[in-house]
Amino acid sequence: MINKQYLEYKTWADETLYQYLSQFSEEFFVKETPIVFKSILGVLNHVYQIDRIWLNHIQQQHNEFTSKLPESFYSFNELTSMQRDSNKELLELYGSFNESELKLLIDFKFINGEKGSMKREAMMMHLVNHATYHRGHIASMLYFLGEQPPTTDLPVFIGE
Repeated sequence: MINKQYLEYKTWADETLYQYLSQFSEEFFVKETPIVFKSILGVLNHVYQIDRIWLNHIQQQHNEFTSKLPESFYSFNELTSMQRDSNKELLELYGSFNESELKLLIDFKFINGEKGSMKREAMMMHLVNHATYHRGHIASMLYFLGEQPPTTDLPVFIGE
């Protein structure tokens, strides 16, 4: 289900997006748009928070999170470094597990308290898909704000 290339793709696409967004001001990131999480900064904070939640699940660690968003938003500059570290951690975790550990079915609790079970590799794939989904939201927001988003499609990554 998962292989290192998909995790490398997530890292590349996140880095491409963050590099593109670095040209804008903090005021730009909080401009409200009619998309879920209201602003680019809101979406970036959400993606980071979800990464942290699932990284805990992957490591079978207790989750303290009770929301899909942090109580207070991190700034774009903070998120740039934090997301990079989170992606690095995900790649390192992948490399630390053997095939049977990747296929291990892990029980966890969703943030709403409901119980769930997923294979570790499916959790990792979820992080790839979740980030891709929300990069699409950010692309829509950028178009709404009169900007041209960067291309972060998988075939572009593979072609590089």
